[in-house]
Amino acid sequence: MPILTKQLVQKANKCKNWQLLRLSLKGMSTSERLSILKSYLINVQEDPCCTLTEKWVQVYNYLNKLARQGTIEPVTSKDLEDDKVVVLK
Repeated sequence: MPILTKQLVQKANKCKNWQLLRLSLKGMSTSERLSILKSYLINVQEDPCCTLTEKWVQVYNYLNKLARQGTIEPVTSKDLEDDKVVVLK
């Protein structure tokens, strides 16, 4: 996981493809969201808009938003690497 800087987060979140994906997750179950986010990270070549680092930042921020909402347990970069995200709701 890269060191998060304000500039990196802002650049990653400006990606139009990420914004479209993020909006498409609304209304889905947490399990469905996690599955789609995992696929998004794995399929790097399918999105020339974002680097792998930017994708990690996007997904990490999204998962931490879910944690703040109480949907999943708080996520560390190690959890993300090891595919150990715990769903609460």
